[in-house]
Amino acid sequence: GRAASGVDQLWTLNDTRQLTAHRDPTLGLSLDAELGYVLDGPRGKGKQTPYLALSRGNAGERTMRVGWRIAWSRESALAIEGLQRQAINNNPAEQGIAIRAAARW
Repeated sequence: GRAASGVDQLWTLNDTRQLTAHRDPTLGLSLDAELGYVLDGPRGKGKQTPYLALSRGNAGERTMRVGWRIAWSRESALAIEGLQRQAINNNPAEQGIAIRAAARW
């Protein structure tokens, strides 16, 4: 019989534009990717993760983040991150540094 969920329609579409009912031409595509590697924490306590993240926004702006996360337990963590955001116009790139700490009790 025919699938009630419309799964058959997925296999007969020519492209993915037909999957969305909202076809606003001002909405573009965006891409977010993050690569990290989990290591043992200092003296074997917790976990640390160096990472690199890249983003491309709807209007073509680009963002790169580089950072390090350290989690000693589920209750305590620290993250340090550098950021550079490049706009699509002639504005200068934005840079920043963020330090985040979390402690739950």
